[in-house]
Amino acid sequence: PIEDRLPTDGLVTSTMEYLTVSLSRGTAPTKKSAMVLLGIVMSLELYVVDEARPQYCRGVAWLRLVKIWASLRFDDTLRIRPELMVLTAGGLEAQLERTKTSGPGSKVRWLSFFVSARASITGVPWLKSGFDVWQEEGLKFPRDYFLHFPSEDLCSAVPKPVDWAAASAIGRALLLDPVSYKHLRAHA
Repeated sequence: PIEDRLPTDGLVTSTMEYLTVSLSRGTAPTKKSAMVLLGIVMSLELYVVDEARPQYCRGVAWLRLVKIWASLRFDDTLRIRPELMVLTAGGLEAQLERTKTSGPGSKVRWLSFFVSARASITGVPWLKSGFDVWQEEGLKFPRDYFLHFPSEDLCSAVPKPVDWAAASAIGRALLLDPVSYKHLRAHA
């Protein structure tokens, strides 16, 4: 009967509440991901549309923006299937395979995500420009991963997927590029 169950017993309920409060004291606050500065997002948008910049670097800047606007984790960006990406008038539609919660053997095989064509702080058409970069010769080839290593001239790619360390180094180099900040200052 319900009245004989432990969770309804007043002593058990008050003990559980006491333990919950006691265990939460002295613990460190929950860590949150670092907030992306608005200036960095603006700079990346302007970088993507700058045709004077190397093709690969523009593509990486675009991927970082897609990651931000779609709220993707690093691992998710590796699992974007390029051949399943579609740019419509409304925005970017894409599929993820093999994420934490999807993939072969999971209840959900594919996860979709969408980035609106209106997703912009600066107003420049970064989504279309960056999508077009990844369609150009040197970056577009059949693969089951998205990001690959750059060529030495940064205008094409080596058909080899990057790991977390390499992607972090590539992203850091992009953010350290003084041109990124020059764009921001010029449009401030």
